[in-house]
Amino acid sequence: MITFPSSLGSVTFNEQNPTGQALVPGIIGCDTLYDVNLSFVPLINENFAYTGCIGDNFSITLGSVTFNEQNPTGQALVPGIIGCDTLYDVNLSFVPLINENFAYTGCIGDNFSITLGSVTFNEQNPTGQALVLVSSDAIHFIM
Repeated sequence: MITFPSSLGSVTFNEQNPTGQALVPGIIGCDTLYDVNLSFVPLINENFAYTGCIGDNFSITLGSVTFNEQNPTGQALVPGIIGCDTLYDVNLSFVPLINENFAYTGCIGDNFSITLGSVTFNEQNPTGQALVLVSSDAIHFIM
């Protein structure tokens, strides 16, 4: 892998001098003339955002930086596979879990049921807990 700026013979090639010729003296007497044509592409910028609950243990590692509740924002440079790096702007938000109670009093056999999240409560399953996604900004915990 060539790093930049890079010299070939006595000529330095970089973003300010991306093209030209360089004569490199040979070890056994034959010189080599190189035609150089470098292309540079801009750094790729990406945003990564996440909203979850406090204590959900979410973390993501980008490059060598781990983002989580203790390190929720910042930038991470991820080396590219084909030479173009990506700079990520990271913003993680953690909101508190909201506790709510639901109570129903009815008659035996009235066929009442309610589904909260993925849990159905009825005469056969009268108590419990359910996680309900209310919006992309908060998760409610129902008891």
